[in-house]
Amino acid sequence: MMASVSDELVSLIERGGVVMWPLLGLSVLALAMVLERLWFLFRAAGPGSRAEYEVLVGNPEADVRGGSIYAMTVSGLRGARTGSEARAVMSSSYGRLERFIPALSTIITVAPMLGILGTVLGIIESFELLTGSGETLDPTDVGAGIAEALITTATGLTVAIGTLIAQQVLVAWIRVIEGRLDVLAELGAGGASER
Repeated sequence: MMASVSDELVSLIERGGVVMWPLLGLSVLALAMVLERLWFLFRAAGPGSRAEYEVLVGNPEADVRGGSIYAMTVSGLRGARTGSEARAVMSSSYGRLERFIPALSTIITVAPMLGILGTVLGIIESFELLTGSGETLDPTDVGAGIAEALITTATGLTVAIGTLIAQQVLVAWIRVIEGRLDVLAELGAGGASER
């Protein structure tokens, strides 16, 4: 079964032409970034760290030494002596959460463009065959160029749509965490944040 799936994938890449390789690279890169973000968010703000958040909301002065984003942010806020230092702590926390989100946006934009490039190359290949020498034309050769065009378009859209859905899930989760961080900052976990 796995052999037939990998054979189908190799056949699809070959029929799609040279543009399929960057699309394959983008899809692997997007998958790696999404998995890393899911792992980070689950570890830094998952169910176990939710308890730390609840403790800090109930008692902003509580001593929480966990590795959650909440505990790290509160620790940084407590050490901040000025408002600008507190803002830098919050900015750093947001930056940690939003890592790879701009890169995913780039993949969402670039993948369909590569698909369109593959479409153009496939159509050009088909037209070159049609306008070529007066030899007998094999319709399957023209069909191969059209297939290349359609395969790359579909692949580019698939990569973009899959990445977009994953990115939106990550962004929604990040916004929830950022809202919680804002609550902690407002509770005065770092008195400097109000100075």
